[in-house]
Amino acid sequence: MALSLKDILANLHAAEQDCAHYEKKYGMLSEHFYELYQNGTLDDDLPNLDYTDWAGAHKVMLQFKINYFNSKNPN
Repeated sequence: MALSLKDILANLHAAEQDCAHYEKKYGMLSEHFYELYQNGTLDDDLPNLDYTDWAGAHKVMLQFKINYFNSKNPN
């Protein structure tokens, strides 16, 4: 079942808020963090559960942006 535009936006905004929390906490934009996370080049010595949550929120945000644009252009 497809999500309504209202639901897509609600989920997108929730993911954006999650990302904003981590951006403030770590002083880094999500896009930059995610690139470093994917490459394994974050400046850290220990696994950080925040990083896992942040990466997940970023992926969710990207997916809901895709869902939003697809719902606006259903071609």
